[in-house]
Amino acid sequence: MLNLLKVCRLVLVKSVFAMMPAEHFGVKKPNKILTLLFLVIVTSFPYNAKAQWFNFANKDSLSNGVYGVPEVYDLLVNKGNLYVSGGFKRAGLQYIKGIARWRDGMWYKVGNGVDYYPIETMAIYNEKLYAANTSGQLINGIPGTYGMIRFNGSTWEALPNTTGGMDFTAWVICMENFNGFLQMGGYTEAGPGMIYNCGYNGVGFYSQGSFPDAMHDVKKYNNELYGVGFVPGLMKLSGAMTWEFVGGYTDWWIHDLEVDTINNFLLCAGGFNFVDDTVHANNIAIWNGFYWEKYTHSENFLISDIRKIKYYHGNLYAASSGDSIEGIETGFLARWDGETWHPVADTIKWPINDFEILNDTLYAGGSSYYVDSLNIGTLGKYYAPQDTTCFYLQPRVFSLSDTYYLSSGAAEVQFYNNNAYADSWAWDFGVPGTATVKDPIRFYNAPGDYTVKVTVTEGSCVKTATKIIHIVLGDAVQELEDIELTIFPNPSQVNFTIQTTLPENSKAELRITGINGHIKSVIPISTEKTEINTNGWAKGTYACNLFVNGKLVRTEKMVLN
Repeated sequence: MLNLLKVCRLVLVKSVFAMMPAEHFGVKKPNKILTLLFLVIVTSFPYNAKAQWFNFANKDSLSNGVYGVPEVYDLLVNKGNLYVSGGFKRAGLQYIKGIARWRDGMWYKVGNGVDYYPIETMAIYNEKLYAANTSGQLINGIPGTYGMIRFNGSTWEALPNTTGGMDFTAWVICMENFNGFLQMGGYTEAGPGMIYNCGYNGVGFYSQGSFPDAMHDVKKYNNELYGVGFVPGLMKLSGAMTWEFVGGYTDWWIHDLEVDTINNFLLCAGGFNFVDDTVHANNIAIWNGFYWEKYTHSENFLISDIRKIKYYHGNLYAASSGDSIEGIETGFLARWDGETWHPVADTIKWPINDFEILNDTLYAGGSSYYVDSLNIGTLGKYYAPQDTTCFYLQPRVFSLSDTYYLSSGAAEVQFYNNNAYADSWAWDFGVPGTATVKDPIRFYNAPGDYTVKVTVTEGSCVKTATKIIHIVLGDAVQELEDIELTIFPNPSQVNFTIQTTLPENSKAELRITGINGHIKSVIPISTEKTEINTNGWAKGTYACNLFVNGKLVRTEKMVLN
């Protein structure tokens, strides 16, 4: 399968671009330009009402495409501005060259625009707008701008670089702010000897670990960096600055990542059907920090590909390469409400490349679509009220293991819930005693199977999740009382040393978890001392969990200052 993926990537067209986080960016006051010729006043309506897309048509459209057809490649929201980039020359009646800013019903220029080759991804870093394409050419003829340029609020300029320049091999197509760097990913080299991804800190390009193949998207999740691309699965940057697969493999590529901030899930979308060989995910899967889940409940194949996903008002919007999902005619855009796929208003008849949300409204950009010589594609906006069905709230009960062993008459179990911003939590541990915090600890003193429940309340939504844990006698692990786990220095400012005493011929590993239980790193151990490299870790408290022969036997806290 891996060889097949390598071959197929040679002919795959570039269709996935990054969705960037909004930060601060200052702009100068623009000159007088065309006022938006139509004003749409949208009132709240239920999801089953007849809604519609409002297209930037006629004199407000993006037109005169670089290659004869206008197209939007990337959208970016920052401080009330919508930045739009792609293969267009005009915005409304203005000659604007490939990048424009939309605010309060008006189009504004961004400097003098960009020459010929479309900008495919944008990001804000240190209050400057960074823009990249895959042309392999100088942008606007400025020296040192192969594939990458930035706007400082008044003019376009090359990136200062003390580590060697980006050259014609630099194809940057996704960016994300992470640990003080602007993380970049793409198809080939970006900086000297840095294959497929690197980090930029305003001074130069630095290695962020060698991603094994071309990168489509990169996203920060649980204070860690995740990447996808021409690799069969989801990858995470570990503390040792190496990329490792998360939760097994997919049977095809993942194109896009989106963080569900309500449920703290990382959603993955693409052309795959299975994850980890067992989860029939059908193009969209959830990585919840512990294991894979399918996103929809259907066992039917949905569509051939999903290009982009975006959460908006509690629903997931998916841009597809087809015009139907599960037999429902959806056009190129579908909405999942937690139970069913729906078309979005009158549907979109043009492929979408990116989404953004500005002023409580969903914007979509992509290809052009003409009706009676009028372009009603390229860019559109859509409003819908917040979903009140409560489908969007999906609580979970997580623990590091399903089975715990009594040691000295007690088993300590740390539980986690995924809804960090809920109004309240009510826990039932299957034994006397309750808790009303998000992530409680419970001690069990007798063997047995216990059903643990958490009831989460958020506004008018109340949902309950359950999990069964098993408490067994400690003699299930050889010499349990003789196993030791020591961490030093602790707290530490740099790295940790883990010292262990283990039974002979045992198979052991350390699983380092973050404060919400997600797996930070898995480290096999075979000697008494193991060094833990914390390069790239955020400061805070972590849990070091010792597993022997697949069983959790010791847990100690480790603090990085």
